[in-house]
Amino acid sequence: MTETIKIGATKHLGPIYKRLLTDAAFLKERGIIIDMSVSKDGDYDLIECRLDIETAGSSGDEDTVFAICCHHIAEAVADVITTWWKPELVRAIMTKKYQSLSNAEIERILQKMLRTEKEQFSCFQSKTGPTWKREISARASDFLELGNIITIDGFVNFRLKDYLFELERLVDEAVEDYLLEKEYDDFIDLLRYFVDTQEPRLDKVHVMFASSGIFSMYDQNYKMIDNDFLEGFILDLMDNDLSYEDLLVSALITIAPTEIVMHLPGPVEKMNSAVSTIQSVFDERVTICVGCSKCLNFMITNS
Repeated sequence: MTETIKIGATKHLGPIYKRLLTDAAFLKERGIIIDMSVSKDGDYDLIECRLDIETAGSSGDEDTVFAICCHHIAEAVADVITTWWKPELVRAIMTKKYQSLSNAEIERILQKMLRTEKEQFSCFQSKTGPTWKREISARASDFLELGNIITIDGFVNFRLKDYLFELERLVDEAVEDYLLEKEYDDFIDLLRYFVDTQEPRLDKVHVMFASSGIFSMYDQNYKMIDNDFLEGFILDLMDNDLSYEDLLVSALITIAPTEIVMHLPGPVEKMNSAVSTIQSVFDERVTICVGCSKCLNFMITNS
């Protein structure tokens, strides 16, 4: 008895055929012969896998042999969906849902999502990587055993709706992150412009930090910067619920010194955001001191 299994798709059928050639060679060594051919039916490319169940009897009963073949085909289908189809599905979701994004922005977000999957094994790895790959393979195998034919386009659209919902959720997160980053970058560019277009009020400013997040600013002679520079910002801090970090960043932007020395002899977690913003805005004007006598004394005194 000969069983025929067909796989159809409008795209990316080549990787499945290549994978099945390797699997067919593996199965042949175990007495299971799969004869494959490729054809076209309208917009669909087709792979036809013919299995002679009777000649494969030594590998188990007919149902077992057929299930083994379905499993290998389903693995190839799952692999191509999670590797080749996934980027196009993500791109299509962004194009439809976020029409204000340019093609370049869509590509940038997509590539970041794929890098996250590859390098950090986070969102896709846990949600749409190996876990989903196994689930798609199991569904495809069950589908094949019932009907002997699978059209990947329809299978994705009608049998993997929860996978598509998960991709959409991850796209929403990635787009939100991108827009927040873009907003932050635009804000940093505005601050850079403001700093670059005003005259420095001091040549050099030393910023001393304590581990508690307390800071003080000194001029090039290590004289504490007087309250004339900070008085207005302290009032803003009280009136507008600004953070202590905002006070430091705002003061430095107004002073616009030619050089800033950030004294960081130890971790100051409460000011990490402010330090990062200052480095982004002032760029080459910023140097980091990790342990001179003055900053060590300041940290000890204020700890």
